[in-house]
Amino acid sequence: MGTKRLLTLALLIFATTVGCSSQQHYTVLSNRLVRTSDFNLDDSAKSTPVSVEASTTIFIIFPIGRSLPLEHLLEEALDLAEGDVVTNVTVTEWGWYIPLIYGSVGLRIEGDVVRTRHADE
Repeated sequence: MGTKRLLTLALLIFATTVGCSSQQHYTVLSNRLVRTSDFNLDDSAKSTPVSVEASTTIFIIFPIGRSLPLEHLLEEALDLAEGDVVTNVTVTEWGWYIPLIYGSVGLRIEGDVVRTRHADE
């Protein structure tokens, strides 16, 4: 294959590559039972910064592996830091794809995990 054809093919692949990301910001996220009447972050245990991510590879049009939904990543973040709410949360969804060849998509949660419950609850 000539150099011009190889360069043209490389430029075509680069030009058709699609990538994107989006972010959502939340004050508090949780999938655990929290009493809102007793919810006071100032009296809670110290917050722990956490970042949890999951991604899936796409080959041709088929996902390889499994992508975890937001609720599973949230549960993982809460378990990791032994808390029951995440504050100052940033949820980032990202992905890139070379059509009919290869790509990757993922989800990341970043924030501060706080324990609002007492040990006996």
